Amino acid sequence: MLLPQLQTDNSGSSGLYKMTNRDLVQAFSGYDHNLRVSDGRFFDMGNLTSDLYPVLTQRDKRGTLQSGDEDLVITSPNGICANEKLAWVDGTTMYYDNVATGLTSLSDSEKQLVSIGSKICVFPDAVYYDTADGTNGALGVEHSYTGVSFSMCNAAGTNITYSTTKPANPTDGQYWLDTSSTPNVLKQWSASSSSWVSVPTTYVKISAAGIDTDLAEGDAVTFNIEDCPAELAQFNTSMIIRKLGSGYLVVTGIISTQVTGQSLTVTREIPEMSYLVQLNNRIWGCSADGHHLYACALGDPKNWKKFDGIASDSYEVTIGSDGKFTGAAAYRNTIYFFKENRFHKIYGTMPANFEVTDSIITGVKEGAFRSLAQVESYLYYLSPSGVCLFDGSFATSIGDNFGTVKYSGGVAGSVDYKYYISMQDQSGAWHLFVYDTRKGIWCREDALHVYGFAYNLGELYALTDSRILAMKGTVGAEEADFDWFAESGDIGLDLPDFKYVSRLVLRTKIGEGSVLRVLVSYDDGDFMEVAHNFEKNLRLTQIPIIPQRCDHMRIKLEGRGSFRLYSISKVIEQGSEL
Repeated sequence: MLLPQLQTDNSGSSGLYKMTNRDLVQAFSGYDHNLRVSDGRFFDMGNLTSDLYPVLTQRDKRGTLQSGDEDLVITSPNGICANEKLAWVDGTTMYYDNVATGLTSLSDSEKQLVSIGSKICVFPDAVYYDTADGTNGALGVEHSYTGVSFSMCNAAGTNITYSTTKPANPTDGQYWLDTSSTPNVLKQWSASSSSWVSVPTTYVKISAAGIDTDLAEGDAVTFNIEDCPAELAQFNTSMIIRKLGSGYLVVTGIISTQVTGQSLTVTREIPEMSYLVQLNNRIWGCSADGHHLYACALGDPKNWKKFDGIASDSYEVTIGSDGKFTGAAAYRNTIYFFKENRFHKIYGTMPANFEVTDSIITGVKEGAFRSLAQVESYLYYLSPSGVCLFDGSFATSIGDNFGTVKYSGGVAGSVDYKYYISMQDQSGAWHLFVYDTRKGIWCREDALHVYGFAYNLGELYALTDSRILAMKGTVGAEEADFDWFAESGDIGLDLPDFKYVSRLVLRTKIGEGSVLRVLVSYDDGDFMEVAHNFEKNLRLTQIPIIPQRCDHMRIKLEGRGSFRLYSISKVIEQGSEL
């Protein structure tokens, strides 16, 4: 605010006064990297926060996760998530609660870790770790067998009789495949009616040593029979295992005679997917080509091709929009698949009523799929035009504070009401920004390159190139005092009629052992220190600065330790043309 004052002109002429104004800034609203920076904002900053707004202060100290008494060291950060406890992939090994799991031969590449129930699924490797019992394994299966036999059986897997004539002296419930006509008919003896009754569902038993390996009843598998005879052509497709026993499995089908000595490959297929999320006990994914959407069977990440006509089935749909998918999110009990210029929304309660809609918006930037994060009731992400807020229908830009700098590779997380995003600028440098969604304030923390965020029990964890950090500092080894800084925009460019800043006063507080330096740059020159404050005890301090006469100037505050900035006042006077 401007406080006008009258001061006596010391030129010796009585009755002459000149007007001065005092501009007092008492609210500091973060980062603004534009050419013209409003009072109370900073063109650049580091390790400061809006937590005490309107007061400017340093961020919380972070925590570093430890292994024993030493900091936990990460050598190849490939992914992170939380399922009651923290899980991450370092190189080719997955860890859960700081203990190596049995998944130790993963590919050394970027992962997506998706939790469903007690399982953590790791993609693109398509493997899982069960946090409840410590088991692990592959989601998909592909095994080949020789000497495979096919025979008719009942639902329990018991072989049945083939003949063209009725069996003599049948017992109640006995099965008989009547091969006297085409098509063959499966019948069952009913003692109560003393007759053979047609059975609508028929089963075939497929037998081979170890054929039940890595499979379960209810799995949808694809059979590939080598040199397939016509009798078995019906099985060269995807089928559901109705019964599983030692050395055999049972599927629906009918054959007129037993067939033996076949070579067979059994596959439980996992689609190749680019981006995956979990909602309502299903994992959802999208294809790299941008045209297919998938959902696993209800509660079963091992089955993506299970189409049995029931509510727990898998789901698959083809869409026609152009472009590659760029990200996916579960938001407001709905699945969203993003492209750079649109999103597809899937809603419904089961495969029979799932519906897909297509809407044009500013979508997720390619390579920024990890920038999607929900804070309170909104979704945030990095788009081709900057960071956006998404309400389920429309996207609104909130990235004007970044000026003309374009960012890529966003990796984001959220805790409380804050959105954290680590992004890379055009020069290749990384920046960690924090958006206070309640105050609408951006702050830049530092150059932290984050590979993934995970929220767990009120803390936000960041996977970096060498450590796992707790951003709020509630766990782990406490961070030492760190450097911070705040650099103003140009001061004086908006002063007309030869007005100039004649005096600056900063009202600050620093903690015991902390350091504050004040530097000034005149007319785009180098920064020069004009004040230095080291306090042994907490106290409020006023720091007066008498600037040089100049066209414009910048102020930079930098220091280490505890710091608070309460106000900056500027005295503006009328100058002459000389």
